[in-house]
Amino acid sequence: MLSRAALSGTGTVLRVYPGERKLHIDHAPIEALGWPAMAMDFSLSDNVDVTDIAVGTTVRFTLVKDASGSYRIDSLQRQE
Repeated sequence: MLSRAALSGTGTVLRVYPGERKLHIDHAPIEALGWPAMAMDFSLSDNVDVTDIAVGTTVRFTLVKDASGSYRIDSLQRQE
């Protein structure tokens, strides 16, 4: 099993979907998952607060696998 630290990434928010609890992020490679750098939508866990997240914000995030087998953001921090 992969650790939470292994399932972390950084990227830039390209779109915020406030009513859908999703972000579109252009992220760096996530080696633990074999993912190259790409832009993709991520669903958000209920505990993730995006009130201060806007397009262009650089973020660090951790991922967890949900019941459907998809990865969603479980924690999110702005990078300064």
